[in-house]
Amino acid sequence: MEHMHRLADEIRETFEERGCRIAQAVQLDQAFSNTRRPQSSLGRALVLEAIQEATSRIGLGLKSVSGGGCDVVDFVDNSDRQFRVRKADLDPDTGYYDIIAGSDSILITDAEPDSLILSERWVLGYTVDDDGMIVDIFAAKVLGITEHSVPRLTLGPTTLLGAGSCGATPPGAGFKPADEDDLGDGLDFGDVADGGQPSAM
Repeated sequence: MEHMHRLADEIRETFEERGCRIAQAVQLDQAFSNTRRPQSSLGRALVLEAIQEATSRIGLGLKSVSGGGCDVVDFVDNSDRQFRVRKADLDPDTGYYDIIAGSDSILITDAEPDSLILSERWVLGYTVDDDGMIVDIFAAKVLGITEHSVPRLTLGPTTLLGAGSCGATPPGAGFKPADEDDLGDGLDFGDVADGGQPSAM
């Protein structure tokens, strides 16, 4: 997971240098602050640009996916891990990450049927504060999708990423479906293309 820790540091550095521009852009017009969607889209664009600039330098692969997203590819222990970049929400009371699954495309891999290399589906998730700045960056294996009317990702053990995290896990961090009446403007449906359980890695 060393490469992913380095990538998380690169994302944080980008936000430290340029993240303040998100708030500045949202303040340019009142229409941009009626919901969190413009702020979320700007933050996602900054995350993706940081990843695109850093992956080759770190030694990671990068693949574009439909909807303007991307998969970060890391080869670990004879496994081809494909990390879909996704924004998550964190329940402050339970510590559970929550990621809406817009489709089942995140479960699909491009591995050859007879390949000796195991292809795994993961998420590179991130959470933001009220100003759109990065809070948590984490990795977790995708185990499946819930059958709720608004499907969520079901995640395996979650590892916080970055030099300061040292593979730590937030207390109680894991997937727990949110109440469906609780979906508000904070959800970024533009980021939906596709929450997590803690463990150190």
